[in-house]
Amino acid sequence: MAKKYYVGGLGDTGIATGVHGHFSVRDLQTNEYKDPALFKHLLTGFRVGQNEIPLIRKNKKGSLEFNPETGLSLTSDYGPRTAPTGGASSDHKGWDVAGPRGTPVKFVSEGGQYIPRANQAGFGNQGVFITPDKRYEIGVAHLQSLGKEANFPGKTPPQTTSSTSDESTADAAANKILAAIFGQQEKQPTLTEQLIGSMLEQKLTTKKPQDFLTSFMNSGINPYEDKILDPSMLSLS
Repeated sequence: MAKKYYVGGLGDTGIATGVHGHFSVRDLQTNEYKDPALFKHLLTGFRVGQNEIPLIRKNKKGSLEFNPETGLSLTSDYGPRTAPTGGASSDHKGWDVAGPRGTPVKFVSEGGQYIPRANQAGFGNQGVFITPDKRYEIGVAHLQSLGKEANFPGKTPPQTTSSTSDESTADAAANKILAAIFGQQEKQPTLTEQLIGSMLEQKLTTKKPQDFLTSFMNSGINPYEDKILDPSMLSLS
């Protein structure tokens, strides 16, 4: 199941010209930043604004593109550029997307990990996501605020270290089956159940189904009244 996380609000922390978010894609195997235009599929989880509009959408041709319906502006592409302010990079490693201060940025995904990174030098406050395969880091920098660190959902079944738990689970299941057969509520074993258990413990076997029925009838079991005509049958010595 997909889960949504609050990444942060657009700001101008770090070295920034105006309020915007710096969206980046980094290959964790090569430690190189990639052109987001070539990795738009990794950005499809981003939602922006109060109405949570997708940052990336499909156009009429079925291709992915920056979504102008967000009301944000793509102000700087990936690649060489004239540094917009002192200390800013002239070899831009992502997309700059401008908008009103505090515009919320969220991310939706079915896996991976979100990590907030405060005060990252020129990046300022940066929220990043590690893809489920741990191949890429998707980041948003210059945020005014950051969301809390959290792992994406994924439940691990409880581990059993001894056979005791397995046995108790099996016993509970057996009791439910017996209760269903004899129309009884779950409770302590009845006489009928005790007799059946004794038969199993003694490993009594029959060669034919009718032999079992004969033995069952001879035992004196009355499952409707839970009576045994001969209680000594419980020992089956």
